[in-house]
Amino acid sequence: MQPKINIMTRLIFVMLASFACNSFAAKQHTHAPSPEIPTTRTLALSDLGISEPVSLGNRNHEQHFFLPVPQGIALKNARLEIHGTYLHPFPERAAISILVNGVAVFTQSLSDREGGFSLKLAYLNNEYATNRSNPDSGLSKEIDLSLPLKNLKSQEGFLDLGVVFSTQVDVTGCMDERGRGSELSISPRATRISYTFDGDSVRDVRTLLTTLPHRPAILLPSRQLTQVQYEAALRLSQAMSGNGLQPEFIAIPQPGDMVSTKDMVSTSELDRIPSLRKLLAAARSHADFKIAQADDVGAWLILRMLSPNGLAQAVIDPDQARKVLAAALRQIPDAHHLQKLFGQQLQLDHADQWLNKAALDKADVRVSLLAGQPVLAIDGPDMLKGATLIATTWHKIANGQELALGAIAPLADKGNSSPHVHLPQNLPIRHVSANAEWQIPVRIGELPEGKWPESFELSMMAAPGSDGLSPTASILLNDNLLTATALRTDGKITRISAKIPLYSLRANNVLKVEISRRVESGHCSGSSQDTPVQLLPSSYLELSNVQDTTHFYMLESFLAHKSEIAIPSRYLENAEQTLPAVSAILRGLSVGALGFNLSVHAKTSFTPARPFIAFELKPSPSTELASTASGRLIIRNGHDQTVFNSAGLGELAVLQLAHSDKQPGVFVAPVTGKLPRFNGPLELSFGNLAVADAQGVKLAVDMDDPDNDFQLDEQNRGIRVFFQRHQVWFVILVILLIPVLTVLAVREYYRRRNLKA
Repeated sequence: MQPKINIMTRLIFVMLASFACNSFAAKQHTHAPSPEIPTTRTLALSDLGISEPVSLGNRNHEQHFFLPVPQGIALKNARLEIHGTYLHPFPERAAISILVNGVAVFTQSLSDREGGFSLKLAYLNNEYATNRSNPDSGLSKEIDLSLPLKNLKSQEGFLDLGVVFSTQVDVTGCMDERGRGSELSISPRATRISYTFDGDSVRDVRTLLTTLPHRPAILLPSRQLTQVQYEAALRLSQAMSGNGLQPEFIAIPQPGDMVSTKDMVSTSELDRIPSLRKLLAAARSHADFKIAQADDVGAWLILRMLSPNGLAQAVIDPDQARKVLAAALRQIPDAHHLQKLFGQQLQLDHADQWLNKAALDKADVRVSLLAGQPVLAIDGPDMLKGATLIATTWHKIANGQELALGAIAPLADKGNSSPHVHLPQNLPIRHVSANAEWQIPVRIGELPEGKWPESFELSMMAAPGSDGLSPTASILLNDNLLTATALRTDGKITRISAKIPLYSLRANNVLKVEISRRVESGHCSGSSQDTPVQLLPSSYLELSNVQDTTHFYMLESFLAHKSEIAIPSRYLENAEQTLPAVSAILRGLSVGALGFNLSVHAKTSFTPARPFIAFELKPSPSTELASTASGRLIIRNGHDQTVFNSAGLGELAVLQLAHSDKQPGVFVAPVTGKLPRFNGPLELSFGNLAVADAQGVKLAVDMDDPDNDFQLDEQNRGIRVFFQRHQVWFVILVILLIPVLTVLAVREYYRRRNLKA
């Protein structure tokens, strides 16, 4: 019995010890301290696409900006800064007011005739607004305003910032001092909102989508991707760009690579670490840095993680990325110094736990933490589902909140079954004192497949004014006046039909409906009561079939719905370099995240089965207007005549419309064998051939138009080319010169004859 008791005792002891060890390990894993790095976000007006200073004056004395802010998390250190200049001819009679979500939070008189102003709305120590002016600052007077922004709620995901430039008006003399010589200008680059939040406060994907910066970084697991990883990264990039962002791609650098040092912070604590000093010196001079050895990779990673936006905001295949990150961090020789300074933040000892999976093991999309920063993780055996899910979610959110066209629907009139799309149903009523307007975007890529705009059919209702004069409605498309008419004020609907000429269309269009009230002689425009005017929901855009794709924008309704993106297989080997170019060109052609299939080809040609965009793969059969060989760009017109032939232009990409077996598409080819790394999305609208470099489209022409054929190159032309271009005027000139030359010849003949006599 004794041996059996010893055996049982040992078994029980082993089981208890094993259970205790497992519990301790699980406890250590569960309660490992989580990094707590505050995430900082800064958004300027220039990030919203506003490139020129915003002016407030007579026509526009109130301007609202809608700044996207995170939802569902607590913001800290929220700060709003407004910078600009003003000019007013009458001191003490102008003022600036700031509205936040429609509530006036600040106003101040502009005492000087001219000057600069700087308004800072910030949350500081739970204190309310304080106003401090510096009398010694001259024309650049600075105003500091503190406001507890955390108590303000956003409206549908946006912070409504209103700026009002108010002046006194002499009503008796009908003089409006908001005219010329009275202006307030707002700087789009310096006007910004900034805030911080805790990374671990982001618990779900929907909240994470609202916290992304203007230029989110997508971390690739390596430079060489599989087709699934490449397509997932591309779809995620298109989803982000469709939400107004400008995504970037990064991969762990290797020795010999040049890396950017933008947004890297430099502190005295970091300067104490020898392995970071060279990179910090490059960051202070805003210069790129060359990775010379393995420890430079770790230094770059550490400084990127400590930057305000962190290393990345999205990760493709986090399991593979985690291994690459851990291997790179192990190369840091000063890890003990970093651990001492930033141990509680970076948690280098627990770096192998970064990007861990969520509780739901089969999730294709989840929120993970990368050195304390929340990131969007796309993984799983079919990660394309995750990228598609993100794109679908953003698409639904955008269509629910964006002021855009409605769904296609049949007309109520059975005798007219033309397809059309409704204008927005939620257009506000305008109360017009002098003028007002609606602006509605019309994107060709969002129209039904194969359709494009033909005319606007608008229904408007206007109330009678106290002056008895009718408002005037002007319909403009891309600042081209389509039609104008006076509105009825007898309680009946005014119906306006505006045909859309071809020259007014673009890839991205803006319909502007302007309402203006006439001023009766002897009366002031501000003395009468506002008149309500409404653009009715029954207004619509009538569509027609695209007859022939002769311009880039005509192809976008095909590409946005079902298109084939064809790339060579070598693009997968250097994804960090090719993904930005592919994404920028797709954005320029209005290709989103859902309407395409990616195909990879090992050969140099392919046969498309649907509308296509082919990168360095010649569609077969097809006709080419431009060809590249040995770094030389050769462009031919429809008559196979060379009109452009040059070399040494650097990294260029040539885009041209092509047809293959009745399938329309775009063929993309680099001039020097390498696609440029575009700094932003391309703007492709007019023309059937475009030449682009890193800064964007440099040349876009219609090669089917003989007037444009010869604007490319005016040198090395023979008399035949000259006659083809100017044949009509050449014939007229010859006809006019023949009698003149005949008269001169006869006069010269008789003059010589008389001299001999």
